[in-house]
Amino acid sequence: MSYQGIKERLTRGELILLDGGIGTEVLRRGVYWRCHGIERKPEVVRQVHADYIAAGADVIKTNTFQLNRRAYTSLFHGLEHMRHIGPEGLEHKAAKLVDQAIELAREARRQAAREADGVALAGVISPIEHSFRPDLTPPTEPCRAEHAEVVAQMKSGGVDFILFESMNTISEAVAACEAARASGLPVWVSFVVREGARLLSKESIADAVKA
Repeated sequence: MSYQGIKERLTRGELILLDGGIGTEVLRRGVYWRCHGIERKPEVVRQVHADYIAAGADVIKTNTFQLNRRAYTSLFHGLEHMRHIGPEGLEHKAAKLVDQAIELAREARRQAAREADGVALAGVISPIEHSFRPDLTPPTEPCRAEHAEVVAQMKSGGVDFILFESMNTISEAVAACEAARASGLPVWVSFVVREGARLLSKESIADAVKA
C-alpha cells in the first residue's frame, strides 16, 4: 500500500522526496563505518530513519549499500579459506545484517506512527562489486543470480520496492532489473554518472535508460 501511494503521486506528476545518505549520516553520528551500525548501534541507525521521516521523506532506504555476500567472500581465496581463518558464521554475515537493516527501517516507520503514513520502504541493493569499479563487474549470469538472492531476501523482509543504487554498468543494471522484476516487486534504478552524461563505465546514460 505504501508503494501504491507513491506510484499514484508519480502518475500525477508530483514530486517524491527520498531520504538522504544513511551510512554517511550514521558515521557523522559517531558510529564506526565497518559495522554499518546495524549490530553495535542499531538505535542510531533507527533514529536516522526516524529523523528522515520527520523531515518529510516519502521514501526511506535500508542501510544496505554494498552489503552482500560477495563483499565478504571476496576478501578470501574461497569459502574454505573463509571458514579456516575467518570468524565463525562469517559466510552468513551479510544475510543476517540485511535482515536486521530491513527491520530497523520498518521499526522506525512503525514508531513514527502518523508521521510515517504513506512512507515507502526501499530495499537498497548496490553493485555486487565496488560501486566505483565498473571494470570489476562480473558476467551477466552471476550478476543476475546474486542480485536475485538479495532481492528474495528483501522481499521476504517486507520492503515495498527495490532500489538499485549507484549502478555503474548497463549490463549489471539490466541483469539486476531482470532479477527484481521476477520477484514481482516494483523496481527503481539509480546510476553513478560522470562528466558528459556517462556512467563510470563510460556508457551513455541515454543508452542505460533505453536498456
